[in-house]
Parts: sequence; C-alpha cells; structure tokens
Amino acid sequence: MIQGPDKIVQELMKAYVAGPLMTDNALWTKIFDGQPAGAEVPYRNDFRANPPTVKLGFARQNDPWPLWAVVLTGDNTGEEFVGKNERVILSESDIDTDELTYSMLSEQEVSIIVYSENPDVTRVQSQIACGIILASLRDIVAAGVDSYSYIGMQDLAPQSNYLPETLWARVQTWKFLMNWTMPAARDRQVVYPPAYVGLDGVDLGNGHVGKVDPTLNH
Repeated sequence: MIQGPDKIVQELMKAYVAGPLMTDNALWTKIFDGQPAGAEVPYRNDFRANPPTVKLGFARQNDPWPLWAVVLTGDNTGEEFVGKNERVILSESDIDTDELTYSMLSEQEVSIIVYSENPDVTRVQSQIACGIILASLRDIVAAGVDSYSYIGMQDLAPQSNYLPETLWARVQTWKFLMNWTMPAARDRQVVYPPAYVGLDGVDLGNGHVGKVDPTLNH
C-alpha cells in the first residue's frame, strides 16, 4: 500500500522548502516570470528568513506562521465494489499459501492551506505550493498515484474560534486517483468472483489478459 496522497504531497512540499527554494535563485526568477526584474527578491528573502512549516492536518493556534497544512478533504471510491480488480497470487512453493490481492480505485481530495500573517505572503506562497505540485508529476506518479487534477483555489474566512483573526488563509484542492491493494488469504483452490477465463495473451478488457499455465495440476 502506498503512503497516500496527503503524505506524498507533504513530503514533496518539505523537500522543496528545505531544498531548491532555499538555495536556487534561478528557481525564484522562474516563479516570478513575467514580473519586473528583481520582483522576487523581497519575497525570496522573507521566505528564506522565515520558511513555512509543512504539516499534516489543520493549523492550530500555537503553530508557527507561515504554515502549509496538507489536509485530506475527501475520499470517493471509483468502483462499485471492493475487489473488482482482485488477482490471484500463486505461491511456487506451497499451494496452500495462495493469496488474493484485493484492490479498489479511489479518488482522494487533498487540500493545501497556506496560512500567514500577511495577505500578499499568503498569495505568493499559495502560488508556489501550486507550482510544486505542477512540477512534481514524475515524483507523484512514481509514488503510486495513477493521475491527478486541479480543483481550485480560494481564500478562507477567519475562524476566530480556533485561529487568530490576524491570519490570512488560502486553500487549494487537488484530486488524486489511485489503486489501493492489499493481500488477503484465501482457502485452498477457492477462487472468488469475478473470475476471468481466456486463452493465453487474449485481452479480456479492464486490464485483464488471459493466461494458461500448464504447470498447474491441482
């Protein structure tokens, strides 16, 4: 099972904050492409003097600012039932240890909330966080996510009951599609539905290909 998109996003954000954003001046120039020369300098200097904390979960009153909160805001299954994409794993040494790999397609919504004490800092850091996701396609797919899409961004009203009103918060939301799998033990030679039967190499659709194994005699 993969880490989950919220953890994947958090690790990517932390790596950028501690790495390229702290050392690569050319990256800041690219981020501010189209702006007057040197426009990035005050934002870059402020960022490096007071880098954001990247955490899982919503912000709390005693958190340091600025802060990037990575939050799971939704999880919807993409299939009508769990196990539709299951497959049988046969042990070469002992047929009694066969397992089913159960799976389900899931779309998880992950929100990134940028908090700071200045609305312009919140604006710029929200754009940087968005850019990190855009630039990390290869890393996100390599971590086990099949595809993802951008949902939108908006400012959040202050919540005086749990956060200071002096904070400015902006949230952006992404949707990640992945196939969750886990092995499950099964009784000897009992195959649970759905079962797919086809000649070796024949495409059965939905990612299933026929296979004939003459070495199995049970």
